[in-house]
Amino acid sequence: MLNSRRTARLIRETIEQLELDLSGLSVLTEAATGHYAVTAAIAVAARADRVFAVARDSAWGPAIDAAGATRDMVLSSALKDNLTIVDEASPDVLSVADVVTNLGFVRPLDEERIKHLKPTAVVSLMCEPWEVRPGDVDVSACSRRGIAVLGTNESTPGWPLFSYSGPLAVQMLLEAGIEVLGTRVTVLGRDRFAPEIAKGLRRAGAVVRVDRRLTRSSSLAAVRGAEAIVVADYASDDVIVGASGLITTLDLARLAPDATIVQFAGGVDDEHLRANGHHVWPSPVVPPRRMSRTFAALGPKPVIQLHAAGLRVGEAVARLRLQGVPPDDAVDVVCRDLPIASPVARATSTPVRP
Repeated sequence: MLNSRRTARLIRETIEQLELDLSGLSVLTEAATGHYAVTAAIAVAARADRVFAVARDSAWGPAIDAAGATRDMVLSSALKDNLTIVDEASPDVLSVADVVTNLGFVRPLDEERIKHLKPTAVVSLMCEPWEVRPGDVDVSACSRRGIAVLGTNESTPGWPLFSYSGPLAVQMLLEAGIEVLGTRVTVLGRDRFAPEIAKGLRRAGAVVRVDRRLTRSSSLAAVRGAEAIVVADYASDDVIVGASGLITTLDLARLAPDATIVQFAGGVDDEHLRANGHHVWPSPVVPPRRMSRTFAALGPKPVIQLHAAGLRVGEAVARLRLQGVPPDDAVDVVCRDLPIASPVARATSTPVRP
């Protein structure tokens, strides 16, 4: 955390903007390092009765570091400390939570965990519904148990979280040694990331082509002469660039021999590409349905805004559920009245596509 005072101020301001008030509610989320330490702090600062944060060892560091960073953030952001660090989302914790986030250490929210949730609990996605990966949240099990599930609308007017996609792509290109200004960049992707990335790159002075069809002919035409190729196809398991991809190394050698391939999200066969002399960024690449860099790479504000929005929609549904409003009706009311709320397809584990 580079500037904890600024982060604490952003938390307070965001809570005020969203009118987030978790009083009377218990929240289950994760403990984390870096900018992701803010989530529990937001819940505490928003006056949640109890906040449970799961800390586990991970690639980002040991559980003790996640617990320490989260507690430090709570202490710098809130007037009280009612945070409880736990090492797992146990039945005892699940049974008292009113709002449950889908963040890393809480996942997977599978049938075994969902069966322990109280009937009025809400699973609040810290993302748009179409971004949820299969296996992260069993929406069908939630539906069978009457557990409401909803996500956030990251393109809400006045709250345009998705607009961070452009600056993040610019940052990734700079990391890869691409100057952006005046550079020929091709963006490949069928979902909502691609147009936002293109918009951000153009603002930074890049010469941008976008292919959202991802057919063989359209993609080959788009990459011709490119100095950088940004793969931004989050919601697919397809290989876009690589040995068995839509664009092969032979295609690159012919059309864009010195292009840098930047994986924002989507299928990139980095081993094959590197073996054939192509520059791929970052290293290592991530599997499909993951962003290789999250908005947290830009600073704390995107994470605070996104996770506070997720808690806000969770709070709104949780209060209706506690009043006896049926889960589907509660979600419908909140999605109608709260622009930052976004519905999830019901009775299915398949996310709503963009």
